[in-house]
Amino acid sequence: MSEIIDVPMSKQRDIATVTTEIRTITSQAQRLILEYAIEIGRRLTEAKTMVPHGEWGRYLREEVEFSQSTANNFMRIFEEYGADQGCLFGAEAKSQTIGNLPYTKALKLLALPAEEREQFAQENHVEDISVRELDKLIKERDEALRARAAAEAQAQAAEKKADSASAAEKKAKDEAKDAKAALKAAKDNPEIPAAMVDKLRAEAEAKATEAAGKKYQDSIGAAEQRAAAAEAAAVAAQTKLDAATKQLSLSSPEAAEFRVYFNHVQEDINRICGCLLKIKTANPELGDKLRRAVLALADKVKADVSEIK
Repeated sequence: MSEIIDVPMSKQRDIATVTTEIRTITSQAQRLILEYAIEIGRRLTEAKTMVPHGEWGRYLREEVEFSQSTANNFMRIFEEYGADQGCLFGAEAKSQTIGNLPYTKALKLLALPAEEREQFAQENHVEDISVRELDKLIKERDEALRARAAAEAQAQAAEKKADSASAAEKKAKDEAKDAKAALKAAKDNPEIPAAMVDKLRAEAEAKATEAAGKKYQDSIGAAEQRAAAAEAAAVAAQTKLDAATKQLSLSSPEAAEFRVYFNHVQEDINRICGCLLKIKTANPELGDKLRRAVLALADKVKADVSEIK
């Protein structure tokens, strides 16, 4: 163990010299305390293997006057800092930084992983701060680690959600594409029986309805945009229906196309009403706004049809 330097008094001594000696002796004392703590822990660890089972608590109280927690601290200090002989002290010291710390600070640092202690002690100048400040730094480190772990978990969850949304969007687009293809096939082949046309139309519209329903579930706020799109689609369908009615007779091959559009309008109206009922239940104000839009569309359809003579 280190020896305390005894500097002879002289008339030339000044405050700087005395201060240096105080610091030197304090550092030596700290090293000695930690060394003694390690040695006490070493012998307590040895003694525990010799004491009969169930007698350890009594042995500590009656023979060495240590509490269970104090003995545990000494033994852990030994296990972490002194199990490999002389690792903290001497010419081949593994951690001079921790070797210079007092026992209480070395004990606090046991809360950190062994591979982080020396760097933590150096970066935070643990030798020069109080035990309370050291406690605070360790708590702040733990909180930062927990916050980072939570942020990483949230980022991973958001990434998975985004991937899922992208997959759902792709599926919806594919289903919409299939629905359009089925409608086009019905339009381009007027020889298909009316019953088959109706069946194809129903299947296509069922897929389109499912895709639209998934999008609706994502956000009620998007309902207004979908309503506007539905209105535009209805106007476009009405325009095509008016043109077909003026140019074709019911006995022509294009009559099949007329029936497809007519059924389309009826089914769209039913879906719009069902969707409007859900929106009004969740958001009455938005429901009233969309209801007025539907009524305005109905008035326009009526006016347009009335003009056909």
